[in-house]
Amino acid sequence: MYFAEFYTRDVQTGELIPACGDRSVYVLDGRTSRATQIQDADKWARTHGFEAFVIYSGPSFTNVEKASAVFHTGRR
Repeated sequence: MYFAEFYTRDVQTGELIPACGDRSVYVLDGRTSRATQIQDADKWARTHGFEAFVIYSGPSFTNVEKASAVFHTGRR
């Protein structure tokens, strides 16, 4: 399983924090290349107003490892 977790800014500190809600995680197609997964996650992030994302991989949402660095969408 591959998924992207999206980040937004904390109102008080300005630090990046994991977003909340049903659009804060996006399941990616594991049959595609990492470049395509990044493009898909970036499109989702920009569409829903997120500032950054990280791609994770593993057998379930509770048993994963980071599969990428933090990607910034350029929104602020």
